[in-house]
Amino acid sequence: MQFSEESYEAKQLMRDTKSRLRDLVKELPEEQKQVLIMRHYLEMSFQEIADRTGVSINTALGRMRYALINLRKKMIKNHIAYDKDLYPKRSDQVYIPRDLGRGNEGD
Repeated sequence: MQFSEESYEAKQLMRDTKSRLRDLVKELPEEQKQVLIMRHYLEMSFQEIADRTGVSINTALGRMRYALINLRKKMIKNHIAYDKDLYPKRSDQVYIPRDLGRGNEGD
């Protein structure tokens, strides 16, 4: 006997989460929303995004960073599952403290 890979409930939960996430994306500032959509849904490179929007690549990167930060805050506030362990840890990563030895300035 074989079972379905995902249960009906798991599929429905995923659909609901995606729908709620789309609603939160709509709430982002226009510039952040534009970069997030171009990068995630249209799979454009940051250089392509910069060229298309008429900004520098650093500005495009910054907008994406703030879009993800704001989206994460909205997900937490709205109790939408956010799995910070979604991406596996790399074995070659080394922890670097944010304050870089200058006291408590980092956090």
